[in-house]
Amino acid sequence: MHRFRIKIRGVYAIIDAMYVDDDMLAEFTHQILEGGVSAIQMRDKNISIDRRLKRLRTVLNIARTYNVPVIVNDIPELQQATGAQGIHLGRDEEHLFLPLRKLNNEIIIGISAYQDLNRALHFALEGADYVAFGSVFPSPSEPHRKKVPLEVLKQAKEMLTIPIVGIGGITPENAEQIIDYVDAIAVMNALVKNPYDSARALAKLFEWK
Repeated sequence: MHRFRIKIRGVYAIIDAMYVDDDMLAEFTHQILEGGVSAIQMRDKNISIDRRLKRLRTVLNIARTYNVPVIVNDIPELQQATGAQGIHLGRDEEHLFLPLRKLNNEIIIGISAYQDLNRALHFALEGADYVAFGSVFPSPSEPHRKKVPLEVLKQAKEMLTIPIVGIGGITPENAEQIIDYVDAIAVMNALVKNPYDSARALAKLFEWK
């Protein structure tokens, strides 16, 4: 069956309640979308499901007006309850991948590949819509995450046909170091202080690709 795939490309914003509280959420979302963000993941760890659901609906309502997909981190029930366009799965949730792919062939499903090219290749063959490698640079939000060698990104770019997302410690100042080897850059901390300006600076890097 033909499946319409939304291509993940450009600036992939990650929103977490630890960095963007409920009062800031709507304005923050408007600003990053105006700046050129092309996908949003609602990470929102360590808060109640009810609060996650409320925040997700707020962002979805705004993102729809920009025609930008919203991806839920880890919890399929939140995606199913809201009609969000996708879900992102890490190592602890990867067992859900095939059931979710069979259940809904239209949603975006992304996978964390960490530093493992073989893992990325495996899930690409299984039908993942993108894979995320990280940490690309030291990350203040996940300081213990191992760094992915640049050579792994280069090999992934040569071997994979699905989008590659770089994640971890990416800023407008260092993003150019990896821009040739990724289709998208996932950012969280880099957007918090100056949401519009930072999103715009990062989005401009993809105008030449």
